[in-house]
Amino acid sequence: MTNRFNVAILWFSAFLCAIVFMTGCRSERTVQMYNGPVVPPDRLATLVVPWCISLRSVDGMSAPSTMKDEMRVMLKPGIHTLEARYVVLYPISLGDTEKIVSDYVPLSFNGEPGKTYTICSKDPKSLDETRRYAAHVSLWIEDSVGGPVKDVALQAVPPTNTTASISTNIKAGNADIQAQLQEIWEKADEKDREAFKNKVLQQHQ
Repeated sequence: MTNRFNVAILWFSAFLCAIVFMTGCRSERTVQMYNGPVVPPDRLATLVVPWCISLRSVDGMSAPSTMKDEMRVMLKPGIHTLEARYVVLYPISLGDTEKIVSDYVPLSFNGEPGKTYTICSKDPKSLDETRRYAAHVSLWIEDSVGGPVKDVALQAVPPTNTTASISTNIKAGNADIQAQLQEIWEKADEKDREAFKNKVLQQHQ
């Protein structure tokens, strides 16, 4: 009985440690992702990447990533694009975890100097919820005051539909030509109309 009780205590302690590892305090590291000399923080935009978010790229460059630490990415002001995904090691039992990973999601934001931005995700409360969330993941960026940042990619001007424009111009041109022909036909006498019809018929024989 005592041995079984001790095993249960050890299992519960290990499981609790895994939970603390997932949700508790973690270390933090800072990564500089810009070229040139070091710039003071108040002239940079800071992107906070929580431990449950994995970065693949920032502005087309490969990004460091970790599942243990929160990361602060220092960027020069301006528009930045990135690819991020949700990933956790969910404790199943003693010494056993399940890695739950979402697809990569494209994100973009306009970083302002001295401001902090955070990649945000939902906080599932169970294993099933975590699996469902990863399968249909949604990530977004918030600023330091907790307001969602509009994805600058959504503000891009859509490309001009050249084909549609040409088609519209052709239709407009055809309408003008038809109006001119109608006017000429109405002004022509019977002889000219007959000659015109014969010429058209000859061209299509």
